[in-house]
Amino acid sequence: MPGLYIADSTTARLVINPEGEMSSEIVSSRLAFKDKYIKNLRLDLDNSAGSLNGKIKGSECRVGELSLKQSSVILFAENDHVGAMASFDNSTEARNQGEVLVTGELARNDSGNLTLSGENLLSNLYFNDHAWRISPSTIFWEAGKGVQINSLRIDNADQSIMVDGKYSKTGQDTLLLEISRFDIGSLADIFKPEMGIEGVVSGKMLLRNAADKRHDILVNVSSDSTRIAGQEVGTVRVGSNWDDETGKVSFAMTNNFNSVQNIHISGSYSPGDRFISAESSFNDFNLACLSPLLSGLADGLTGDLNGQININGDISNPDIESKDARLSDTFFTLGYTDVKYFFNGPFHLDREGLHFDEIAMGDMFDGSGTVGGGILFNNGFQDLTLDTKIRANKLRVLNTEYQEGATYYGTIDADGLVSISGKPGDILIDINATTSNKSDLHISLSGSNKKLQESILVFKEPERFVWVDPYEQMMKTYTESKSKKSNMTFKLNVNVTESLETSLEFAGADGNSISGQGNGLIKLDVQPSRNIFAINGEYTLKSGEVRLSAMGIANKNFSIQDGSNIRFNGDVLESEMDIDAQYSTKVSLATLVSDSTSVSAGRMVNCGIHVFDKLKSPQFDFSIDIPDLDPTIKSRVDNALNTEDKVQRQVIALLVTNSFIPDEQSGIFNNTSNMIFSNMANIMSRQLNNVLDRLEIPVDLGLSYQNVNGGTNIFDVAISTQLFNNRVAVNGAIGNRKDNSSNDVIGDLDIEVKLDKAGALRMTLFSHSADDYTKYLDRAQRNGLGIAYQKEYKTFKELWKTLFRKKKDEAIEPEKKKTIIIE
Repeated sequence: MPGLYIADSTTARLVINPEGEMSSEIVSSRLAFKDKYIKNLRLDLDNSAGSLNGKIKGSECRVGELSLKQSSVILFAENDHVGAMASFDNSTEARNQGEVLVTGELARNDSGNLTLSGENLLSNLYFNDHAWRISPSTIFWEAGKGVQINSLRIDNADQSIMVDGKYSKTGQDTLLLEISRFDIGSLADIFKPEMGIEGVVSGKMLLRNAADKRHDILVNVSSDSTRIAGQEVGTVRVGSNWDDETGKVSFAMTNNFNSVQNIHISGSYSPGDRFISAESSFNDFNLACLSPLLSGLADGLTGDLNGQININGDISNPDIESKDARLSDTFFTLGYTDVKYFFNGPFHLDREGLHFDEIAMGDMFDGSGTVGGGILFNNGFQDLTLDTKIRANKLRVLNTEYQEGATYYGTIDADGLVSISGKPGDILIDINATTSNKSDLHISLSGSNKKLQESILVFKEPERFVWVDPYEQMMKTYTESKSKKSNMTFKLNVNVTESLETSLEFAGADGNSISGQGNGLIKLDVQPSRNIFAINGEYTLKSGEVRLSAMGIANKNFSIQDGSNIRFNGDVLESEMDIDAQYSTKVSLATLVSDSTSVSAGRMVNCGIHVFDKLKSPQFDFSIDIPDLDPTIKSRVDNALNTEDKVQRQVIALLVTNSFIPDEQSGIFNNTSNMIFSNMANIMSRQLNNVLDRLEIPVDLGLSYQNVNGGTNIFDVAISTQLFNNRVAVNGAIGNRKDNSSNDVIGDLDIEVKLDKAGALRMTLFSHSADDYTKYLDRAQRNGLGIAYQKEYKTFKELWKTLFRKKKDEAIEPEKKKTIIIE
């Protein structure tokens, strides 16, 4: 049976000895049916000493949202006497405990019918420190006749529920249920918490029976301060009356909120021929009350419903007629796309279904459209089918943000036709559109769906083996199987224009991605509930960038060349790329060839990259182009780059260090280690500054290292920061001297303070170590203080006027002064 769970190692035992004595027990760590269960169950039952004794205990009993812990039921029967006691204690700070005691006598009357005379003793129940008292009362039941209840009353302060009277198949009887200021929210929280029903209910329900077998049901109940799904609906009144002569029940429901009647329903129903006749009118009825019913499909539903709807006929397939029905200021967010839409316009209902009469719609980004079609009624209300059409004009169809594990995210605006069809449990949204406005689509692939701006510090926890409750695993599978019955499919046929920027990340790569604009026809098939994401089509790139992470250290953007393309083949990872991109930088050729004079100046170098093969395993070809070289230098450069291996090494060097590494034919060997140390120091400095920047620590760090022949290698660590809204600048460095045999660490410190807001007047405090000139005097630290005033002029004429013009002129024409502050 689906949903039934019996824990492993559950045992049941039954023993009956020759004397007829019986003993039995059931022990289970959990017995459950769907979400209702009892944990650590132990049931004992025996008939020792001539009586029947039973005891049921459990550590937790759960029904819906109601959880009773340390619960037990004790049963007792001896001769004609029976009794039962039930208790629970949740041991919470707010009191949640209670016990109920009942006793009774079994007998047979003069007619031979079995009777039960029962009595409940004074009992108390506590829920969240609210005490409910069950007053003593008596109950009499006779088999085949009926039941009589004498003032069974449950109350809590001014809340009460009382049952009194008699009901039988013969005789004139009346059974009364009277409710006074009962908070229905306490029941809703237990059985239907998602509906968010609140209110204070008072009223009466009568079940009357006449001697001629006529029955009469009267209901007159009202709820004050009523809220549904968090929305106030005021006072709701419900009434009904059973007419035994006509065999019909008449009913009515109305509300009053701020002196406005938002809903009025009245009519009658005949159970014999299943005929219903009802009239309903809506006046600014708040549609948010229905939002829990559409959760996951249309979230955050709000708006007003106006009009009249009448129903007549067989309840399975009645005639339906609407008049002046209209949606006003209706908003909801479509599931899976996170786009919020609004609607205004008329609709009508008939036997065939709900029809939208070209309702105007829009998004929150100036997009618009019209809604036609509707919802068809097949076989009455038992089989609903959506057949809705939306004509879009720059309408947003996707508005999702990055989330860990998301297959896709972004924003897309489009022109075209959106068709919504299918049954409520299996909806197809088919979009045929052309992208418009500025849009972007990010496709995150397995193994690389990390946002580039994620945290750079990751703390890994050691692996732990966690025991998984089999029941929890079963419920997870059961819930997932139920959710899979409700499926939503998106089919997008998108004519992509250059207004859409598409981003793809390479699988298994950290920071490598492609983003660009282009043209093409792309087809998407998305089924979120089944984790299906398929994309087909060809996308020709006009522009964009290939972001390449070199050794995880340097990130460079290569400009995509016109004509590059991506061919999608269903599975995103199977997409095939044919992309050419270029990165340009200006460097010296001195380290690549042996000429340190004619090529020492920086030359423009174009690094090319060709990305091809599948997206799951991209391949890269590199190239280097140095334009406008004279033939002699060009031949030597070509010789230094005559193999793919050499080209790849030089490209990586250019990306990481922004310089070539020496080639064998360049003749540069002695400085190789020094260059490597220097470049590594620069790389470490950039990486540390990147860490400090992401941690929002306002400190710049610089590292340098120089390998010195015949002396001590030189290192320097430079630190700088700005404080107090950049009014104070601190710069310092520590290191060593290359000829210092004692390896003393020396340092320099400069503190500059802006004395005025503009920074023209500054004070500098310094402490400097001896340099190559002053060290001949002594090696003592030089300390001092200085004040400087800086002002810059565009021309010498401005300076001359400032020095020699009269103060009066300065007062008359102050607006002609121009001051440039040297930062």
